[in-house]
Amino acid sequence: KALEEVQRSLAFQEMRRRRDKLALDNVRLGRMGQVRTNLGQTQNTDNLEGGYRRAELERQKAILKERKEELETRRKRIISMKKRAARKAGGAANSNANDVLQEFGLAGEGSAFSAMAHNSSSNSLSALNNGNERGNNNNDKERDVMDNDMDMNTETEVIRIHLEQLKKDELAFAEEERAFGYEQAAHLKELKRCYCEENSQFFKELPVLNERYLLLSMLGKGGFSEVWKAYDLVELKEVAVKIHQLNNQWSDERKHNYIKHVTREYTIHKDMKHPRVVRLFDVFEIDGTAFATVLEYCKGIDLHEKLKRLKIIPEKDAKAIFMQIMSGLRYLNRPLSYLSSKDDRYVKDEDNDTD
Repeated sequence: KALEEVQRSLAFQEMRRRRDKLALDNVRLGRMGQVRTNLGQTQNTDNLEGGYRRAELERQKAILKERKEELETRRKRIISMKKRAARKAGGAANSNANDVLQEFGLAGEGSAFSAMAHNSSSNSLSALNNGNERGNNNNDKERDVMDNDMDMNTETEVIRIHLEQLKKDELAFAEEERAFGYEQAAHLKELKRCYCEENSQFFKELPVLNERYLLLSMLGKGGFSEVWKAYDLVELKEVAVKIHQLNNQWSDERKHNYIKHVTREYTIHKDMKHPRVVRLFDVFEIDGTAFATVLEYCKGIDLHEKLKRLKIIPEKDAKAIFMQIMSGLRYLNRPLSYLSSKDDRYVKDEDNDTD
């Protein structure tokens, strides 16, 4: 009795801790959305509403977009400036060539030769002075061109460095978004679990079933069953108790067929002993409309959850998982066996083994 009370007290403490965490996560990740039905009732949805973390990510996304647009504008401007500089450089080269011809009196049709015939000494002095002035102007232009080229090359390198850093920041942001999506999915799953737990008939008291199995917390809920983590007060170990609830609206014949089906299924299951198949320990009746099966408790996550977290599994890990699944399937390859092979039926325990 003392052990029962201690375990129950610890279970209630864990429930309060989980709900305190949910309250904090509601502010950060969002609350479960609700809609009003045609009958005026409030119904939960699969969407989360609000949460400051979502707003933070939206601001980060906007900043990254603004940075990218600014850098693209600067990059296009530099490209345009380089094209204009190249055109100017080509025009300057043509102008310099004409100046050289003029200095030597070769520009125009026979004009230089006529000038030399009339006043050779005067023209020679004038050409020398003009050549010096043009040389000084050309040197100034060349220095300006060199300075402009250096500035444009520097700006090009700066933009390249910023774009590389932006790419790294975008990859980091994508990883943050992926982690946020996983956090939201886990948060929504826990919200649903707590909602189902609080609406269960076993929630308030956490009773002992069959004078042996103390219910601790709900693991999940299906169409006609609830699965609870429980403590075996005889074997002193944690187990999973699956409670099958018959629908009161079913006919007696349907209830009889359902019980007959699951009884046959669990009779087969109870005889199975394999490291890759979850063990069935016990079956007992709760009342006239419900019965329970006691299964081996696996502490890890299911394969579906693992795939959502990782997206991609390394080949060697996938191979190990596949081999374990095939080992279990080969054992189950019997004419009387029934198997549901959805990926959420395969559980990864703490030792990374698949059951």
